Parts: sequence; structure tokens; C-alpha cells
Amino acid sequence: MPKTRHRIYGIFSTKKVVKIGTGATQRKKIHKIYWHVNEIEDDLIEIQPLNSNYQPHGPKKIIPKDTFMATFDAEPEFYAFKTFTPRDSTKQQYSSTKQRQVSDKQDKKNEAPTLDYITNIKNNFNLALLYVQQGQTEKAQDILDRLLKLDVPLEERHKHTFNEFAIDLRKHRLYYEALKYYNQILRITKNDEHIYFNMARVYYCLNEYEKCIKYLNKALQLNKDFTIAKKFLQFIQKKIDSEQNKTYKLTI
Repeated sequence: MPKTRHRIYGIFSTKKVVKIGTGATQRKKIHKIYWHVNEIEDDLIEIQPLNSNYQPHGPKKIIPKDTFMATFDAEPEFYAFKTFTPRDSTKQQYSSTKQRQVSDKQDKKNEAPTLDYITNIKNNFNLALLYVQQGQTEKAQDILDRLLKLDVPLEERHKHTFNEFAIDLRKHRLYYEALKYYNQILRITKNDEHIYFNMARVYYCLNEYEKCIKYLNKALQLNKDFTIAKKFLQFIQKKIDSEQNKTYKLTI
């Protein structure tokens, strides 16, 4: 399984049990705490809590990476759904130029790191791969599923990001997860022969030769001069002929 080195960065959470009331009426409530997280060295993680406006606030701490991996949870939805207080609206509260300058400096010091949702998705995806490498498949699967469920606008330029994800998943032998990400790409575009070719590679790894051929044909329908797809199709046909004495014809 390939070892990929990615820096841990972004917003994560921990849970704290808070007791409310006393005696027989006492009950427990789980309180979620958000943290800005930054990997500063291979085995050291810098953490800082977020305040009620979801801005980094308070002392920073350094913890071992193993502790972080065991106790912190990913928050892939954070940048898609949390609303931050813009600096401009804070500045408007001050009438004097000097006060505005002070406010600007304070906001710049404490403002949350700006991440577009695609960058945040990349960070969380890389964390999922790290969990895979550590054998924590349930945590990895949770992140991968939540990323697919994000209700965010996808554009054609994002297909390359999801294609990279799917390729990484295939390399990690997570074939069905890779197919989920390729199907996500097909929500964006259905006119990229390389996506169909890559899907064919996944189905080949699953020994699902008929589906492999199906997607090679789709790729060739878009680009009849797609040489590597032609060679792959010929290879599959020979393999099937030798194993099962079956022939699948090119459909273009």
C-alpha cells in the first residue's frame, strides 16, 4: 500500500461531557469543541480552540500526533456550513481611523484561516488516507462518505481533484470507494474519456471485465483515437478469450 505524506491542517473537533443540574435531575450533555489544527512537524500538532464566532482564540498547544489521531475528529462539513463574521462588519463598529486600525490588526491576528471548500475537502481526504495507512478503516470510511455527501456546488474544474482522489483510492485498493468518487465526477461532466478509462481500470482490478469493457467503450466513443484505451480493450479481450473463450466487440 503506498505511503503518502500529507500535512494535517484545518478545523477538527473534540467532545466534552458536560453535567447539567444536580442530584436526581442531573443530566449529561455532549459539548463539541472546535479546534484549528496545524501539523508543524512530523509528530507534533499545534492546536488552538475556536471561539463562539468560530475564530481561533486562546492559547495554542502542542500535542503528539498519535494523541491527535486518537482523540480528534474530522469536520469536513465545517467550511461548507459555518458562517464567519467578516472583518469589514467588525470595522464598521468603530468611528475613528485609529480604532479601525486596531480592530484590523486584532482581526488579522485571530481570524480563521481562509480555506475554500475544495481545499478543505483535500485536507480531509488526505486525513482519510492517513487513517487507512494506520489501519483505522472506520474513521477513514466515515470521512470519505461525509465528503461525498457535502451539499456544495461542483464545477467542471473540480473534476481533477476528485479524479486524483479516486486514483489514490484505487492505489490503496479501495476500489468501491474509488468508484463512488468517479460517479461524483460524472455529476460534473460526462464528456471526459479519461474518467471512463480510469473507471475501467478500477473494474479491471475488481475482475469485473464486462464493466471494464463497457467503460473503455464509453471512452472510445468520446475519442476513437484514444490509443491506450484501444490497447487496454484488446488486452482485456485476449484475456477473456483465453480464460472464458468469450469475445466482446468494440461498440464504436
